[in-house]
Amino acid sequence: MLFILLLSSQITVSLEPTSQVVRFGDSFELITTISNAQQLTLAGYQIGFGWDADSLQMPAAPFVAPTDVLQDLFMFNAPPYGSGWASTPSAGDGIGREYAFLLGIALTASSQFSGTSGDLFRVPFIASQATQQAPVSFNIDEFANDINQSTIVSDSSGGSLSVTLIDASVEIVPNISVSGTYQIGSSFSLELHDEPSHAYWILASLAPAYINLNSVIGTLLVDTTSPSFRILGTGVTGVAPSVISRTIPGNANLVGRTAYFQAASGTGADRRLSNSCQFAIQ
Repeated sequence: MLFILLLSSQITVSLEPTSQVVRFGDSFELITTISNAQQLTLAGYQIGFGWDADSLQMPAAPFVAPTDVLQDLFMFNAPPYGSGWASTPSAGDGIGREYAFLLGIALTASSQFSGTSGDLFRVPFIASQATQQAPVSFNIDEFANDINQSTIVSDSSGGSLSVTLIDASVEIVPNISVSGTYQIGSSFSLELHDEPSHAYWILASLAPAYINLNSVIGTLLVDTTSPSFRILGTGVTGVAPSVISRTIPGNANLVGRTAYFQAASGTGADRRLSNSCQFAIQ
């Protein structure tokens, strides 16, 4: 019976992006919500979460909206809107996984929260060019052990309550992946994820590139000047992923070479480049 009572009194803190699929260049917010099924009186919180700064840029500081709860005192350390942590330099260098740490407090009894659910704070993000097909994760308490501060929700007496944590992720499109058997004479498949109704081109080359076209279109990652450059397929994206299959030519001179692939998607202001994928020909 005690075990059931403990479970029923838990608070749930969730990270909830306003969109789970974002196109390169799209803006969205990560909203942190709290569920309080037992309608306990809540007076404060501290929450930390990690994100991928190479894939998701934070263009402005975290903030609270007028409808958010426990906001009498709101503070944060969220690089680039904060100094990071001396004990964990990687959580503040602007590269790879970063960490945000935020707290909110109700300074008066009238601003404490006893509702069943509410929002705590919001963090704005802009999606960068995809680096992979797997979704990009937001992980609560990712660096908690390194900075010696974990997620806490407190009651009106300052006591810590039992908390369940729910992480989140977003997929950045367009993105591309490859699968198959990478031997001469064998077939492979390329899978493109994007929003529907975008024209696309699948680019291939035996040479890589790194040419930053601009901050909107992205970086060209296959060498279009190489004699090996090919457009392997074109089409229009639909609701389901776009898949094309091709066969590696039975040319022994290809063994040991690496094939590079990238998708170009959209026209005009909607033009975007995907991540690149590759394989070594056997």
